[in-house]
Amino acid sequence: MTKILLNILTHGDELVGLKIADKIKQRHPTIIGSGLDIQIANERAYREGKRYIDKDLNRVFPGNSGGSYEEKRAYELKSVIASYNLVIDIHSTKSGSKDVVIVTKFDGATKDLLRVLLPRRVLFMNMKPDSSLISCAKIGIAFEMGRDENPETFQKTIQGVEALLAHFKLISPKPNFGYPTECFEVFASVPRPSGAILEPNIKNFLPIKKGEIFARKTDGNPIVADSDFYPVIFGSNNYETIFGFAARILPV
Repeated sequence: MTKILLNILTHGDELVGLKIADKIKQRHPTIIGSGLDIQIANERAYREGKRYIDKDLNRVFPGNSGGSYEEKRAYELKSVIASYNLVIDIHSTKSGSKDVVIVTKFDGATKDLLRVLLPRRVLFMNMKPDSSLISCAKIGIAFEMGRDENPETFQKTIQGVEALLAHFKLISPKPNFGYPTECFEVFASVPRPSGAILEPNIKNFLPIKKGEIFARKTDGNPIVADSDFYPVIFGSNNYETIFGFAARILPV
């Protein structure tokens, strides 16, 4: 039997995962524990109303038994995550990007499930070291459909989760997203000097050309792209030390 883990609250302030778990329990109560398990990854951060306690849990896998709170938690979770055939990790985002499915492998099994979903955009996080939660999974798929408070984020995420559950015959057939999927291979993070701000014309998934000014430092000096790339999960305030990530188009 296929074992699926629905992982929520990797970040304690991304409450859409809790709503998804509650809706799945309400709609499909018989599959809980019979093919599908639900896991709260960072319950302490959720209880305290924080994104994380010491470090971003989605950046510290496979963890450290003697490390920070999140590093210890990642160490506890890695074997659990690895025991499932599929891990579905639910997120939201403040970056302005939406309709995104994230994977850390681009092998045949992962591509098969992407063809089941037909999402609008796929991000293949091809960066080392790979320290995300789904990096420990046999197959891992993370949903980032939009802002946490947006009702569309919930609706699109539940659609994707149910399409996967239906594919494994845990529930009756459900529609997929039905998009002609765009795939992006993420190959690097883009450093952000303290206080630096993106230029107003910079948008997620719109290409930045080599030599283009895409941001400015606090003193007004420009930050210039040293190569062509597509900005993904990009913003001036998403992360402390990076703007986001650089990607290239990946053939489907």
